Amino acid sequence: MRILLPSESFRVTAEILGDRELKQQCFDAKQLTMTLEGKIALGNSQATIDEWTGCNGALALYGFVMCTEARRRGFRVDRAFFGRRIPKGDFPLPNWTDDARE
Repeated sequence: MRILLPSESFRVTAEILGDRELKQQCFDAKQLTMTLEGKIALGNSQATIDEWTGCNGALALYGFVMCTEARRRGFRVDRAFFGRRIPKGDFPLPNWTDDARE
């Protein structure tokens, strides 16, 4: 599992990913979210888990943006899963990112 962020902006990242990578990001973000919530265990992705620990709101926003772009391209993805998890107000981003909320 990898969460791709080739741009500082989640939106720009979603726009530049190919269809296959974009759909994979929707899936990976959901898997990682469920792992951080303790609902599933992904033992082979500890580095990714560590990078996003404590940043569930940012991950929810990332997943929402990826799924929004995927839907714009005509794919059926579960955007609501992430929409319910985006906190109101400020939330921390992973320390290795710039502010990617735009």
